[in-house]
Amino acid sequence: MKQLLSAALFGASVLALAACSSGHLTRSNAKSQLEKAAQQAQQQNPDGPHSLTIHIGTVSGKCYNEPMMQDYDPVANSKEDALLSTTGYVTLRPVKKHVWEVELTQLGNQAAGEKYAHTQKTDCDAWYVQFPLSKYDHLDVTGIVEDGVHAKVDVLLTFVITPVGLAVRKVASSVILETDTKTYGAKLAQDFLSNNTRSILGDDLAYAPQDASRYVKQATVAFEKYDDGWNVATKQ
Repeated sequence: MKQLLSAALFGASVLALAACSSGHLTRSNAKSQLEKAAQQAQQQNPDGPHSLTIHIGTVSGKCYNEPMMQDYDPVANSKEDALLSTTGYVTLRPVKKHVWEVELTQLGNQAAGEKYAHTQKTDCDAWYVQFPLSKYDHLDVTGIVEDGVHAKVDVLLTFVITPVGLAVRKVASSVILETDTKTYGAKLAQDFLSNNTRSILGDDLAYAPQDASRYVKQATVAFEKYDDGWNVATKQ
């Protein structure tokens, strides 16, 4: 009886070992590697997949190194500034013709990323800041197809819409239409409203339901099998 029991236990151990060393790419392994890659990407791009970028400080066409921009009013014509002003993230104060003071409100200070790229010259003392509209939350592996030493992993990536994203998307259509009407006239503003809204918000926010607080993107990631096991392919 002891011999039979020992043999049964040995057989079970062999089967378990064979299962562990079968060389198949498991969902847990794929998810672990992809989550690490997603975290690295988030560290490299903390402003998320889409954001609004504006100048703050003393802002005018002089802030740009292009001769054609010197007499341009970058604030009055900015849909991003209009959206962030309407939703309470910045204040816009005219100083003189084509020159503005753009300041972060308390709400804006909490939502904006670090300011960068300082430019200082006549009628310009400004920095860039970015307002993330969404941020990566988590991923789920939904399927794996192996083909020899290659594999394709299907993934669902979930992104959370930030408070800025939730606020600006509610007023995007009306604010963009009003801003473009002043610049291009009512007909052109209406003709290009859909494209301009998508350009400002990104397709994911523009097409998400109005009551959505998150959205999901599908992706397929290539894996390759090496001597040390399965790893994300270096070339996708």
